[in-house]
Amino acid sequence: MTKDIRVHLDHLITRQSLRYSPSTSLAFDHIATSSPSPDHSIRFSDIRASDGWFSRLVKPDFQRATCAWTPEGCTDFLSSIIRRRIIPSIILWRNNETGFVYVLDGAHRLSALRAWMLDDWGDKADDFYKKNENYEEIINAASITRQLVRERIGSFTEFAHAESELRKIYLAGGAPKQIMSAKDFEMAHFYADITSSTRTLHAQWEGGDYNAAEESFLAINRQGAPLDDLESTLIEFRNGSYARVIMSIANNGASGHYWPEPNAAENLTPELIEKTKNFNARCSKLHDIFFVPPFDSKILDINVPFMVAPGHFRKHQHLIEVLPLLSDGLSISKENLAEILKTDSHTSAKEVIENADNLISKLEEKTAHLGNRYHSSQSLSVAPLIFWYNKQGSYVRALFYGLCNWLFSGTQEDVKTRKIAFSSVRGELENILIDFKDDYSDIQHRGGAGLKSTSKISETIQNLVNALLQNRSLSEDEIRKIFGSRSKPKEKQNTGRSFTKKSKAEINIREMLSCTVRCQICEGVVDLKQGVQYDHIDQWSKGQDSSPNNGRPTHPFCNLFRSQILSLREGTSEIILPSINQGKEVTPGTQLSLFDSFPGQG
Repeated sequence: MTKDIRVHLDHLITRQSLRYSPSTSLAFDHIATSSPSPDHSIRFSDIRASDGWFSRLVKPDFQRATCAWTPEGCTDFLSSIIRRRIIPSIILWRNNETGFVYVLDGAHRLSALRAWMLDDWGDKADDFYKKNENYEEIINAASITRQLVRERIGSFTEFAHAESELRKIYLAGGAPKQIMSAKDFEMAHFYADITSSTRTLHAQWEGGDYNAAEESFLAINRQGAPLDDLESTLIEFRNGSYARVIMSIANNGASGHYWPEPNAAENLTPELIEKTKNFNARCSKLHDIFFVPPFDSKILDINVPFMVAPGHFRKHQHLIEVLPLLSDGLSISKENLAEILKTDSHTSAKEVIENADNLISKLEEKTAHLGNRYHSSQSLSVAPLIFWYNKQGSYVRALFYGLCNWLFSGTQEDVKTRKIAFSSVRGELENILIDFKDDYSDIQHRGGAGLKSTSKISETIQNLVNALLQNRSLSEDEIRKIFGSRSKPKEKQNTGRSFTKKSKAEINIREMLSCTVRCQICEGVVDLKQGVQYDHIDQWSKGQDSSPNNGRPTHPFCNLFRSQILSLREGTSEIILPSINQGKEVTPGTQLSLFDSFPGQG
């Protein structure tokens, strides 16, 4: 089955860089874009050639990535071309200043044709997809598509060979239709038609300035495969720092597009220009923190991504909720989405760059507390599988948001105090979250998915940590009371002989977590792939050595605050948790629609 596989063809048509602009116009409004005699025919030779017309073809900065079609979709489209079916017009717009031609609608069609002609379905794109966390899937999709096309249609080279054979037979005085197979004869005629330009694709040219082109794009994409409200709003305010950071992270720090070097007219300092040069790498690292390793529903170890965004072009949808929450404790909703995104969308390059640098820095700081991609001594190195995945291994975003809101409420000193308290009861807390996973996950079912139950989950964590600080051996009734559940949830009985897919996942996760490595300071789970630190069992400062027998893996934060955490665990000191109400209250309005497509997704 290949219905869930997507063919990546984004490398075949260059994307225009997003400009810094103080207005919604992108610098070309004053230029007449009409052509004396626009050519309404797109020749196949134009699509195949490495120079000429296709080299001037670009996708607008607001165009989606070209990776929505399945192998079957590509094959069906090529089949329609060969069988002379009616193909919708390719909608284009020309910038007369640069000579570039913008594809407003039809990027997938043109890319699929060029991929077939060049036999490049994404696996011959040099390093274009190397940074993509789904690189192996992209290569696999290319192989599947190539094989499917060859089986059902034939390679472009086969068509060329068939046409060459037809000419040889004809020049020798033979009858090609009688000598050649019916398939080869049809292939030869198709190739002859497209090389002689007797068969073309139709081009429809959009008039007007850049704004008119943008309006046409939005109108087109609100029809057949509609843009969701969030995507439309991101496009509308794409010049601002929030939208740029969101899309840059979602696209793994795509080089040069969201953060091109400003031109001389912007009059920026060398320091600001240097910042823009580092944005791509910083956003790429944040992308890896959130989405790497790629999610596999068959979880075989505890190393899972922070966030799971299933399907095509979904990462930005999750990031738009996470970024405001992590950076400023803000809750985003349909009501305030535009307000947050448009903050600096019409201001100077200087302000956009400074705001973006500030936003990225906040994200780096907050994510360093949770994971350890930055090798920070402040990292808790939490295992997402325990804290915000359900027992079948499905990502529940409400649990992630709840933990973030709890941990980052208040001042930096509040956060530090909360982390020490958390670490002093971490082993017991994690055991409860593992053993009572259904009760914990059920909070978001009662309160609502996503941001709706953030405050309730934060409050639950606060109450649970407070209770464990008083007594690390809580009874089952005490735990269920904190979770707000009255009794043990009834398990659905499976009367069949075979275990279901969900049951197998639950068994795998249960067994993995029961025998994993533990931090000997807090007794919480240690993921050795997250970048642990190694602590001296008998302290080196007291004359002990660094032999393996005197070492143990720990969470970086536990290693840094070993004495304070151990004194709390031993009961020789006390700590008071800061109130979670000191931060911004998370009270979302109308929830954003996040089209998630797998069970357990909150």
